[in-house]
Amino acid sequence: MSGVSLVSGRRGQRNAVRAAASLAFLIACLTIAFYATAFVYQRTGRPSALVVRIVNTLLGVFIMVLFAAIAGVLFRLRNGGPFAPTSTRWGESPKETSAPGWITVMR
Repeated sequence: MSGVSLVSGRRGQRNAVRAAASLAFLIACLTIAFYATAFVYQRTGRPSALVVRIVNTLLGVFIMVLFAAIAGVLFRLRNGGPFAPTSTRWGESPKETSAPGWITVMR
């Protein structure tokens, strides 16, 4: 297994960076939720540990989805969204070719 790497080439490095950024984003959202609920619990009283963990996790996931939705609105993907073909150049729309029936193939 010499020369085999889990992160090989530019695509592998890019995927590793994206995975690390996603994990950092999740940790940041959970940290925000932890401090927000700690502030509320300090003022109102602390419930049981299980309730605290469930509320922190749900609030953290909600904050993450909220930030992702806001980023999606602010930075809309052109050329058909995240599942569009990536072989086109920036600002260039993909070419359509006809296929049998109702299917449209993008090249």
